[in-house]
Amino acid sequence: MKTTITSHKTNVLDAGFGIKTGKSRAIKAIETAISPILENKTLENASIFSLKIVYGTKEITIEELKIINDYMQEKLGNTYVISIHLSENKRLRNKLSVTMEMCSA
Repeated sequence: MKTTITSHKTNVLDAGFGIKTGKSRAIKAIETAISPILENKTLENASIFSLKIVYGTKEITIEELKIINDYMQEKLGNTYVISIHLSENKRLRNKLSVTMEMCSA
C-alpha cells in the first residue's frame, strides 16, 4: 500500500480494520484490526501506528480504551509512537470500529 498520511508525512505500510458489537466489542475489534498487521510480520519497518476508533450511540468507555491500549502494548511492545483518534458516528449504533495503520517515518 503506497498511501501517504499527509499530516504525519509517513507512508502506510499495512492496515487492518475491525467492527464489533456486544460486551467484548473492544477486544474483538482490536484483535481483528491488528491481526493482518501481525500476520505480515513487517513490524521492523514501522515507527508509528495510527489508530482510529469510531463509536456509535453507545459511547466508548474508559475501560474499553484501556482494553485496546493494553492489547496493543502486549502485541507491539513500547517501541512505537501510537496516535489515537476518536470520533462518533451515530449510524454505528452500538458498534465499535477500529482502524489501525502501520506507518514508517
